[in-house]
Amino acid sequence: LSAGANAAFLRGALATPVATVKVGGYDLLLALMRARRISDRIGVVTFGDIIHELDAVKTLLSIDVAQRSYRTPEEARESVSALAAAGYRVMVGSSIVCEASEQHGLPALLGYSPAAVRQGIEDAIELARVARLEAVRSEQLTGMLNNLDDAVLAVDVSNRITALNRPMETLLGTGRTDLIGQSLGEVEPALSLDATLRSGQPDRGIVLRFARRDWIASRATVEVRGQTVGATLTLSDGRAITEADRTLRSRRRAPNEAGARYGF
Repeated sequence: LSAGANAAFLRGALATPVATVKVGGYDLLLALMRARRISDRIGVVTFGDIIHELDAVKTLLSIDVAQRSYRTPEEARESVSALAAAGYRVMVGSSIVCEASEQHGLPALLGYSPAAVRQGIEDAIELARVARLEAVRSEQLTGMLNNLDDAVLAVDVSNRITALNRPMETLLGTGRTDLIGQSLGEVEPALSLDATLRSGQPDRGIVLRFARRDWIASRATVEVRGQTVGATLTLSDGRAITEADRTLRSRRRAPNEAGARYGF
C-alpha cells in the first residue's frame, strides 16, 4: 500500500500488486482547511498533475493557493523550494513533499484523509485476495504442466514469466521461484515472446536451435474474452519426434511385410 511517486516506483520495481491511496478533491479540501489555520498562503504539490478544481475552492476559502506537480522525488523537492522562495508558508502533499518542506523549516500536511487511507487498505485487502486466488490457479496450472514431457512456459502481456513446468526449468537452468515475474527476454532472449505478443499471430512447428539441440517450437497468444492477456511457448524435443516418426513408420510397414513373407 503506497501513494503518489512511491506507488509508481513500487509498481515498476515489484511483481507484487501495489494498492494506491488516492487523493480526491474532498481530501485536499480537508487538508486546505487545516493548512489555513497556519497560513493563508498554501503550496500544494501533487503527483502527476495539478488539480484544476482547486482554483474555485481557494476563492471560497479566501486563501492564496499555488500548485505544482511532480513525477520524480527530485521534481517534488524543486517544487517545494520554488514555492518556499515565492513566500508560501505551508505545504500540502505527499510524504516526499512533507519531508522537503521540513528541510526548508516549513510546516506541511499530508493530502490524504483518513477515509482515503481506509479505502486504500480495503483495496489492498481485495488485491491480496485476488492474488491469493491467482496463486492457487497458478499452482494448479503448474501441476498440470509438470505432467507434460514438453517444456512449456507462459508470459503475461509484458513478457514476464507467469508459469512454467519442470522440463522448462531444467532447460533454463533456474528454479521456478527465481523465474516467475522475470522478463523472458532478459532471462533468455532466444525464447522471448515479444514478437508473438505484438503480432498476435501464432507460430507452430518452428525448428528452433537452443541449448545445442533442435526443438520444435510453438508460440501462441492467450486470449480471454477477445483480449490478449499473455502468450505461451512449447518446446518439443526434435529427437523424440524423429524417433516417434520412425516407430510409426515401422509399424505401418510391419503388416505388409508380414503378408508378403507368409502369404499364399
